[in-house]
Amino acid sequence: MYTNTMRILIASTNSAKVARVRKLTRHLDVEWITPSDLGLAVTEVEEGSDVEENAKQKCAAYREKTDLPILANDTAFVIPAEPDLDPAKVRRNTLAGKDERLLSRDEVAQIYTSFYKNLAAKHGGRLPAYWLDVYALSPPDGDVIIESGRRDVILTNTIHYPVDPGFPMRCLYIVVASGKYCADQTEEDEEFEMESLREALEKLIVKAR
Repeated sequence: MYTNTMRILIASTNSAKVARVRKLTRHLDVEWITPSDLGLAVTEVEEGSDVEENAKQKCAAYREKTDLPILANDTAFVIPAEPDLDPAKVRRNTLAGKDERLLSRDEVAQIYTSFYKNLAAKHGGRLPAYWLDVYALSPPDGDVIIESGRRDVILTNTIHYPVDPGFPMRCLYIVVASGKYCADQTEEDEEFEMESLREALEKLIVKAR
C-alpha cells in the first residue's frame, strides 16, 4: 500500500509517451521515474501480437532492476477494414524490416505517415480505425494490473501539419470525439480525446495504493 507520493518507473524511453502519462496523471500524487533517471540500460522487448502481453513483458524486463512499481504501455492501431494487418505490430507493419535504430526520428515519422497515408488512400481517403491503449502496472510484490482505453479516429490521406515525431500518425487522422484533426484541437478537445486513458491510469494507481 502507498499512502504518500507514489514513485513509479515508467518503462519507456519515448519522451513523448512519458510526457503524455505525466500530463494525464498530473492531478494524482505520483512521481514518474524513467529508466535514465535510475541509470538503467534500455531494455528492448520483441513486438508480439497481444498488446496486453507486450505491456506485461515490458514490465518484466525491468522487474529485477528496481523495487519500484513499474508502468508499461503497449498500443494497437485497429483498422477493421484491414483484417490482415496485425494491429499490435504498428512498428513492424510500418518499417517493413528497416532497423529503427539506424533512422532519425524524422525519418521514422516520414515512413509512418507515408504508410498510413497510402493505406487511407486505398480506401478512398477516409478509413475508420481506433487506438487500443493497454497499460500494465507491476507492483514490486504482486500481480500485474491491467487497464485499457480506446480512442476512435478517422484515418485520412491528408497530412495535417505539423507532424509530431513522437506521435507521427496524429497528423493524419480526425479524432471522432471532437470531429477535428489533432492539430486543430483545443486543449479541452484533447483532454476529452484522452479521457479513456486518464481513467485507465487513474484506476491502475488507485488499485496499486
